[in-house]
Amino acid sequence: MRAVLGPVLHARYGVDVLVPTGSAAVFDLPGAAVLGAGETVEVPHPSVIAPHTCHARSWIVPPRDLRGLTDSADLYGAYAAALASVRGGRRCPR
Repeated sequence: MRAVLGPVLHARYGVDVLVPTGSAAVFDLPGAAVLGAGETVEVPHPSVIAPHTCHARSWIVPPRDLRGLTDSADLYGAYAAALASVRGGRRCPR
C-alpha cells in the first residue's frame, strides 16, 4: 500500500506493529490485538534484529531516528486487504 512502515517486532505468536498511542482503539479485525491504556510492551535493543532474539523478540523493522510510527489507518487498511485476499483465495469444501 506504499505506506510508511515504522518499527515492527517479531514476537512469539506474531508481529507487533508500533502505532501512536490510542490510534488503534477501534481495530475490530480478527487476529488483531491492541494494548489498552496502561499496558506495556517489552522491546529489545534496536541492534537485536531477526533472526537474533532477546526474550523471544527481535526487530523486523528496527526503530530509526527519522522514521515515525506506523499510521494506524494505513495498518488497518493493509491488514483488512490481506485478510480479504486470504479469504478470497480459499476454496470452499464440497
